[in-house]
Amino acid sequence: MNESNPPQNVSELRDRLHTLGVDVSTRTLQRWAKQELIPQPDPPRGKGRGKGSISVWSERAICAAAGVWMIRGGLGGHWSRRILSKETAKKVQHVAAEMYTRPMVLLSLPEDTTDEDDPPLETVTFALDCPPNVEPFLFPYLIATEKARHSWSLGRAAVVSFEWAESAKGTAKGSHVDTRELIRISVAEAPHGKNELRFLVGGMDVRAYILKSRQIMRDLRASNRMAFEEQGLGIETHAAWPLASNSIRIGDETWEEVTQKYKKGEVPERERRVRLLWAYHLEKDTESDKRGGKSPD
Repeated sequence: MNESNPPQNVSELRDRLHTLGVDVSTRTLQRWAKQELIPQPDPPRGKGRGKGSISVWSERAICAAAGVWMIRGGLGGHWSRRILSKETAKKVQHVAAEMYTRPMVLLSLPEDTTDEDDPPLETVTFALDCPPNVEPFLFPYLIATEKARHSWSLGRAAVVSFEWAESAKGTAKGSHVDTRELIRISVAEAPHGKNELRFLVGGMDVRAYILKSRQIMRDLRASNRMAFEEQGLGIETHAAWPLASNSIRIGDETWEEVTQKYKKGEVPERERRVRLLWAYHLEKDTESDKRGGKSPD
């Protein structure tokens, strides 16, 4: 997107959107700005005596307008304005903004997946943690705004990928801190001819993490099945993976300590699995050190 040449008036904004396949009137754009669904333009300023005035619109207005247009009916007219109110549209925008800072990805495996087998990566589905009234609109909004940001026609199928850095583990007041940073958003041709949203961590599709976690849990069960069953653990088919840039405090607890804290309600549900896996790795590292071996990756 050419940020050095923003639209100089609402007509240019309309024309820029038209090049992206977004057909919306100037009156509608002005109404959206008044409703704060898209950023309002700068106050009008004169171009010189007798030359009229300009009112510059930001590039963010192009992206937001593309997103609102899409969820208001866009290419297919799937939803009516009566269903998607101004308030709901604003809620979609608010939740979408959080996807750039602290998304929670909810992963699910096919229902017929057994404990011993892992399905192909492409059969693992994911959703984003959001209110029910936002869920139908969140993916289309994110995809539309990123297509607009990358000057990609909204009618052209694409894979939009959010790539997060690997976890950076440090210490804060004696506790481990797990942080991640959004480092890249890309738009590429869709191999299957349909729009897709992808979340990557360190270059790896986040859907692969549940498969990796399942193997860790199988290894744990094999090493001490009695303790595994006593703790009420299992081989997960659903998981919540935080890609948060804000800190997730884990601490140096053992497996038993983490489990006891969870039972007492001291550990939030969304952090339980991360904390348990981290405690497991700590114990594996300790055992390896005692044997003089190498720590697992």
